[in-house]
Amino acid sequence: MPDIDGRCTDLHLRRIPWRVRRMSAAYALTLPYPPSSNTYYRRSGHIMHLSAAGREFKNECAKQIAETFGPIDKIQGRVGVQIELFRKDRTQYDIDNYIKSVLDVLKGAFFEDDRQVDWLIVKRREVTPPGFCEVVVSELD
Repeated sequence: MPDIDGRCTDLHLRRIPWRVRRMSAAYALTLPYPPSSNTYYRRSGHIMHLSAAGREFKNECAKQIAETFGPIDKIQGRVGVQIELFRKDRTQYDIDNYIKSVLDVLKGAFFEDDRQVDWLIVKRREVTPPGFCEVVVSELD
């Protein structure tokens, strides 16, 4: 549960630092560092499909979510998502290239459709090998 300043004490994760709306349910988790949207999908002719890196990321995250939370009742209402990216090295990158792969994983586990996401916060954090991302998914009232 979050303490007074909005920090999650479970899993040492941070929660949204300000209160946009009251939240009914929140899930905090740490995922592997996501592949860039430039490598997440591949094209075969006119057909787009997940790349090998995309499938590996999605499968690893699904396994980790199932082990951590077990069966989850998907959020039916509006959703808020916070993503904090901890890069494995100091290479330059566009922060927005990593959002889609994380949202795709969350969509399958915590909610039905990306259109349920009303607010999204993405933050670049310090370099921390081997690289990972911390995510908080919240149901908004």
